[in-house]
Amino acid sequence: MRPGAVKTCLVWAGRWAWLCPYAMLGLAAAILLLLGFSVWTSLLVAILLVCPAVLIWGAIQVRRRKSKERERGS
Repeated sequence: MRPGAVKTCLVWAGRWAWLCPYAMLGLAAAILLLLGFSVWTSLLVAILLVCPAVLIWGAIQVRRRKSKERERGS
């Protein structure tokens, strides 16, 4: 593995991370449409929707922390 490969991979993942919530929402909707509504499909949809919610919450927390650090530094 070349020296900067891991950093390059992380940068690439960061650029495309915004797509994850939309993909999970689409996948959850497709599962409900294809498999219908049952206990198991609703459980799977709930799991698929928790992941993007956690990602969005984490992104908000990181932005808030960065803005607070900037305010303290000025």
